[in-house]
Amino acid sequence: MEDADVIVAHAGMGSILTALSMGKPIIVMPRRAIWQEHRNDHQMASAGKLRATAGLTVADDADALCMALDAHVAGAPLEPIRHSASAELLANLRQWIGA
Repeated sequence: MEDADVIVAHAGMGSILTALSMGKPIIVMPRRAIWQEHRNDHQMASAGKLRATAGLTVADDADALCMALDAHVAGAPLEPIRHSASAELLANLRQWIGA
């Protein structure tokens, strides 16, 4: 993964977080229950929620995957995501729960 310009994977959170933590763009193609690739469509739900995430492209089918690969142009690396919550988020959560 370190040498890749772009990662192509299913829409599993481990794949997504690994790519984004390395600052790598990722194209995800969710596994589908209708094709018996998974027992339910939780990957479709995850991909839908993350669709607007910088560096992440969702390919809903094989044609979209081909188009995403064709459209990918290697550019400047992405800013890797943090491995922990920001101080601001933690402070807001503490305030919200009254801690």
